[in-house]
Amino acid sequence: MQPDEDQAISQIRRRRFAWAATLLLLPLAYLGFRELPWPEGERQLLLLAWCGLYSATTLLCVFSRCPRCAGLFHSVYPTHNPLARSCRGCGLRL
Repeated sequence: MQPDEDQAISQIRRRRFAWAATLLLLPLAYLGFRELPWPEGERQLLLLAWCGLYSATTLLCVFSRCPRCAGLFHSVYPTHNPLARSCRGCGLRL
C-alpha cells in the first residue's frame, strides 16, 4: 500500500467511527427527549440535532471514495453498507 492509500484508508476509518459513535448516541438522545425537564420545543430540537448529525455522518461514510478504484467504498447501487470492511468495488481492505 502506498502512503496516499494509507491516508485515505485512515480517513475512511475515521468517518466510519464517527458514524458508529453517532449511532450509539441514539439511546442517549432518546433518553434526553423523554426525561429532561425542558419545554417540548427544546427537547424536539435535541432530537432534531441528533438526526442532523446522524445524516451528516452517514453521508460522509457512505460516499467515501476508494483510493484504489475511485468508486464508492461502502456502496454498490442500490445498497450501502457502512460496516463493509473492504471496498465494494475492488476489494481493498480496511
